[in-house]
Amino acid sequence: YYVIGGGIKTSIFQDNVAATNGIVHYIERVLGVPYQSLWEILRNETRLQRSYEMLTNLQLRYSLDPWQVLTPEQNFTFFVPTNEAWDLKVAPSLRARMNDGNHWLALQYVYKRHIIQGQ
Repeated sequence: YYVIGGGIKTSIFQDNVAATNGIVHYIERVLGVPYQSLWEILRNETRLQRSYEMLTNLQLRYSLDPWQVLTPEQNFTFFVPTNEAWDLKVAPSLRARMNDGNHWLALQYVYKRHIIQGQ
């Protein structure tokens, strides 16, 4: 596993170390200062294009507005499904329905399970 922060990619060499008030992951390098919003990262990362397209549809349906939620001022953790995750775990017909603009509540439900506010 690895993390990226401010353009610095580093591997996690020990994960899930329990603390009294949270979980600690030991990393091999100091992360850089972020210079892109999550929205910019989603837009520019080729492995996340399915999630980017689906989040764009949610914005149009007044839920999980990326222009409001995915900003540097927000404090949250977002577990973003990759293109491969969508392809392997979600049937193409279901993926198409969730992205057709008529089933945005189902898509919203999926993404809300991938965001942890305040962390």
